Parts: sequence; structure tokens; C-alpha cells
Amino acid sequence: MCGICGIINFKDRSPVNTEVLNKMTRVLNHRGPDDGGKFNDGYAGLGIRRLSIIDPEGGTQPIYNEDRNVVIVFNGEIYNFKELREGLKKNGHKFKTSTDTEVIIHLYEERGEECLNFLNGMFAFCIWDKKNEKLFLARDRLGIKPLYYCINEKGLSFASEIKSLLQDPFIQQNLNQEAIIDFFSLGYILSPKSIFKNTYSLPPGYFLLLANGEIKENRYWDLSYEKEETSGPEETSEKFFEVISSSVKSHLISDVPLGAFLSGGIDSSTIVSFMQSSNQNSTKTFSIIIDEHGWNEGDFIGVAKEHFNTEHYESVIDSIDTEIQNLLPKAIWYNDEPFADSSFIPTFLVSSLARTKVKVALSGDGGDENLAGYPSYIADKIAFCMESIPGLSNLTLLQKPVSFLTSNPRILRFIDGLKFPPQKAHYWWRVLFTDEEREKLFSEDFIKGYTGYNSYFTFENYFNKCDGNSFLKKTL
Repeated sequence: MCGICGIINFKDRSPVNTEVLNKMTRVLNHRGPDDGGKFNDGYAGLGIRRLSIIDPEGGTQPIYNEDRNVVIVFNGEIYNFKELREGLKKNGHKFKTSTDTEVIIHLYEERGEECLNFLNGMFAFCIWDKKNEKLFLARDRLGIKPLYYCINEKGLSFASEIKSLLQDPFIQQNLNQEAIIDFFSLGYILSPKSIFKNTYSLPPGYFLLLANGEIKENRYWDLSYEKEETSGPEETSEKFFEVISSSVKSHLISDVPLGAFLSGGIDSSTIVSFMQSSNQNSTKTFSIIIDEHGWNEGDFIGVAKEHFNTEHYESVIDSIDTEIQNLLPKAIWYNDEPFADSSFIPTFLVSSLARTKVKVALSGDGGDENLAGYPSYIADKIAFCMESIPGLSNLTLLQKPVSFLTSNPRILRFIDGLKFPPQKAHYWWRVLFTDEEREKLFSEDFIKGYTGYNSYFTFENYFNKCDGNSFLKKTL
């Protein structure tokens, strides 16, 4: 990964403070330890810290077009850049590097903002068009790469991480109440909010334009919510195989060593399987084994590494509690915002292990989201079955009897959710704290400022876009 940042003082057109830009860039060193660079020209300044994957020697950023009046800083990887590069060469563009970054800037010269429609990859980038005095910020379709921005009294600042933005003295650090409600509801903050007021996360599939003193956000991509024709199991399996195979192959494009995380589960094992079939050499795999009851996946990892015959590296952790204590300060610093996914700890540990051997590691992230791997989907299935049982038409009557038999919070939450329609129940089974529980946690002053916002509103909006699809497809 890389880290990008920048300042555009478009309101008063004052020169960018070089010291501030340096601080914003420097605090992103962990994202790009290989090299860095800056562009500073009047009221526009950009910074970059780079982890070099494609063309490590020649790909130093920022990168310019032939006339040096368009400049880019880029975080991510474009998987179809070689095909795009050939087409741009035929159109007369001159390339000084072999990077995917340079492809974007020439594609922008030809297509403007529509260049995004041609990019297959994960990315967050900024293009400063000096000739037209235009800023172009963009984020990939699924929001894999982060990008934040803030509008202040002098203009606009942006960065890959909030901690970079906070180096700008004109950024105010006032907490966003709606973001706090998101966190206590879902364990994370919904885009475009951030933990601070007036600091925003550019939503996935969006780009931002700053031109003629006006800032506009535009959506360039969205999921298709139209009802799809249902294929048979065999055809669906074949399509899924082709998609995963193609995706893994595209992720193997690299000029540096790469590997994979291996937990022994379905998701990571699937990725490693496709990597092995595409690689001539044995794939490097990495695992963290937590030697505690309920956490230890060593047996599954052992089966997977033997089956795939990988070049395997693993580290055994005796106490997860000790690791949490040691890593908590780092977790807070790296994440910038409240974040309740405890998988950060093993992910951080396995990433540290992998970094000793490779620069890039693939993982099985996204499997649960695409294939209904979370407990809330099991809860949906049980609820639908219970509705068909005579005598259980009023399912909430079970709540009091069950509470005497168990104190398991998941079971009690499941019974409590049965009082809602299916779509609200599915959401209910995913929240950390219910509305009533949150009120007990918040102070009186916080509750007094409550605007009536509920994180469920966002979920409901997307759910309603999916009319005509099955309930399962809607929840996915």
C-alpha cells in the first residue's frame, strides 16, 4: 500500500505551507516505507509515501504527463494496466516508467473523469490538473483503498488516513455524534462519515471534483440491484470458479515477492489453491496459531499447508490477552477511528510475519460477505423455519422462558429480534448494542444532542433498492 495526501488552498489561493505538507506526508511513512515525494506549486501541494510493487526503481511518485501540467499521486494497483498502456501508446502517449500509475494520468488526458470506467483494480488517487486548475480525487468501486478529505477555511485537504489530515492546523477535531452511533451500533463508521465533523470518507465508487471554486461528489459506479435470472447450481459453480480464478491471477501481477495468509479455512485455502495452480514456484504462506482453547486453528492450517505443499511460515502465540495488551496502542494509532473487529490483532500479527519474506500477501477477505458466512444468515434461516411451526406464530413469547434457561447473549438477541419484520431482524442480529443499550452507555449531554439518527436508516435504504430479489440476495 501507499499513502497519499494533499492541500489545495483554493479559497484564498495562499501558498501551501511546506512544513505542514511534509508532516502530512511523513506521518504516512508506515504505508510507504520505500520512497516518497512531493509536489508543491503555489496553492496546490501533494505528498506520497510509496510501497513499490510495480517498477520499483522507476516508479517514484508524483508522476507527470509529458507536458508536466498534470500530476498524480496514487495508492493501489490497476490489474489491466498493461492492456490500457498498449492502447495509449498507439494513441501517441510517451511513457517514462512501467507503472500502472502513469497509465492513469495518460488515460485521464484522453477520457477525463470517465477514465474510471476503464480501470480494473483497487485505488485511491489524486490528479491535479494545473492547466485547468482542477482537482480530481477518486476511490475504487468497493472502497478497498481509504481516502478522506476535509473542507476548511483555506480550502480542501485530503489523505489516506485521518492522522495525516490532523497535521493540518486548520482541521477542527469535533466529534461526529452520528459516527459514534454508527460505531456503537455496527462496530464501524458508515461512509461518508468519519469520527470528526466536517471530515469525510469519500464513498466507494465515487470521485470528487474541485473546479472553479466548487466541490462536487459524483458516483461513477454502483451495484446492480436489478433482479437477476437464476442459474442452475452447475452453471453458477462454473461462473464462480471463473471469477475467482481470474481475480487471483490478476492479483499476482507484481515485480516483488508475494504470498498468502493461510488460516486453514475455506476462504484462504481457496485463494492459495488458485495461487498454486498459477505459480510455477511454491506459494509462500503465513499463519498465526493462537495456542488457546477456542482459538487454535493449527490442525486446519496443518492440513492445508500439507495439501497445497506451500513454503509455509507460522508463529505460535501463547496468550491472545498478552498480544492484545501489547498491540492495543498500535491498533488505536493505525486505525484512527473506533473499530470493533477483533480480527485486527491476528491480522496485524500475520502481516508482520509475512513482511519478513514478501511485500504483498493475498487473503480470503470478502468470502463471508459474498457467500453469507456470518451468523445473522443462519439466524434468518432458523427464524423462517420457526414461523412455519404451528403454535409459534407469536415468537416473542419465547423471550421470557428462554431467558430463564440461558444467559447466552446471542440466543437472547436472536429471540429479541423475532419481534421485527425479517429485514429489521437481520440488522438487529448484527448490531453490537441495541438502541436501549446505547442510551445506557451515553451521557445525558450526548443524548440531549441526539438528532434522531439511526444506523438502520442506511441499511433500510439499500435493502429497499433490492425489491424483486430474494430475501437472501437483499441481505447480501
